[in-house]
Amino acid sequence: MGNIADVTWLLPSALEQLLQQEEAAPAGYDLVIFDRWRPPRLPAANTLFLGVAPPGDTWQTGPPALAPTILDVDRVHPLTQLVDMSYVKIAEARPLAPPPGSHALFDSVVGTLLAVAPRDGFEDVVLGFPLAVDEQGQSVPNTTWPLRPSFPVFMFNVIRYLGGSRGALGGASAAPGQPHTLNLPVEVREIVVIDPRGGEHRLTREDARPFVFSDTHSTGVYEVRSGGDRDLLERLVVNLFDRQESDLRRRPSLDIGHETVAGRTDLRATRGELWKWLVLGATLLLIFEWYVFNRRVFF
Repeated sequence: MGNIADVTWLLPSALEQLLQQEEAAPAGYDLVIFDRWRPPRLPAANTLFLGVAPPGDTWQTGPPALAPTILDVDRVHPLTQLVDMSYVKIAEARPLAPPPGSHALFDSVVGTLLAVAPRDGFEDVVLGFPLAVDEQGQSVPNTTWPLRPSFPVFMFNVIRYLGGSRGALGGASAAPGQPHTLNLPVEVREIVVIDPRGGEHRLTREDARPFVFSDTHSTGVYEVRSGGDRDLLERLVVNLFDRQESDLRRRPSLDIGHETVAGRTDLRATRGELWKWLVLGATLLLIFEWYVFNRRVFF
């Protein structure tokens, strides 16, 4: 399996210099992960904060809570698909108070512990507990989540959803009416989106913020082309398909929050339909009468 992302590890001091030089933009980085460190300002990119809230007053955190239990996981959102938080232990966490328009992904007995919120064409994801804490100069684990199989699944979802790891002309998928963010190179200032009916939608930008296309009311394939030479940059597919809603297979168990409910087989009396048998009997009787009538006439 090939690499799905180019990763750069930076200390807070080096990352702060990049933010001052305006280099943390989509042309340089699609996703910036902050581990227990709050930058002076947010970069022009998607972010993931581990154990700390973003700068400013839009995100708020509550008092520390010891050993919180995660009760519910949003299994529909792309960030938490196939993420199972059962048997994950957390030593300490701070419940989140995200800004309006956010979406809670982890709900616990003390409040929201993972949420995602939009920000000027980008998205910020905040985890309410750190993976490790510093005690006496050493890093001590704060949770058993990195030891569970769901942690690499979550990180893969983060890179795929926030890191823009699609192929060059890969077709992203969106639901009708759902806005779609186009993370294109910073040198692209103008694009033309051609909808399935042939209509053209021209979008422009003046800074490094991504394009946001919201006129996705028709199902089909949308083509994203540059505004000048009309080179094909990306394709967007708008459809009604939902993998989870379309999966009607019978499962032996059902996961509800942190509990697993086992399935069982039960026999119950139901009202049967007899009209089909009556119609079949009448049809056979008519065939028999027709046979007897023809036998009497010709023989």
